[in-house]
Amino acid sequence: MRAGRRSLALAATIVLLGVVVVGLAALTVVAFPLALTIELAVLALVAGVASRATKRRGRRRARDSAPLWVTRWESEPPVEAVPLTRRQLSVVLGEWGLTGEPHEDVLLVVTELLSNAVDHGRGPVRLTVELRSGSVRIEVHDTAPDAPRPQPLDPYAVRGRGLQMVEALSSQWGWSDGPIGKIVWADVPTA
Repeated sequence: MRAGRRSLALAATIVLLGVVVVGLAALTVVAFPLALTIELAVLALVAGVASRATKRRGRRRARDSAPLWVTRWESEPPVEAVPLTRRQLSVVLGEWGLTGEPHEDVLLVVTELLSNAVDHGRGPVRLTVELRSGSVRIEVHDTAPDAPRPQPLDPYAVRGRGLQMVEALSSQWGWSDGPIGKIVWADVPTA
């Protein structure tokens, strides 16, 4: 009789564990998309708070009403700022209707120019992204006066190809002296 009760208790324990495992698996399948949705909603909220979409002031021209996204750091941005900014800007570009290859090209150019400001520039740093007719203008302002220097193409180098990639993805790029430091800019085609 005791053996029967033990077997029954063991079977009930196994069934209970099975139900718990299946329940946890189902919860994971349901919770992961929910958590991802919540994360994207929070990211969109952070993108809206950490940046500002604004219209330029002054004389009214068609270009002045173009969507503009600006974010800034009062000191040198931390390394984590690059992927976070990329995710925030991805949401903004989607709101502007920019998808596909142009969307990815803009994100790559922003990543490279902002990474260069993190690695070689000095704070404060400001990133400005403006949707124009046929292109997206990207400007990174920092206080370092040194001009960006494309490195010679070396297929064995681990780093140093960022500005070549910016040149390949942009219709034009360059830099200019700013009030303090420099502005590195690129125009990425949207068509």
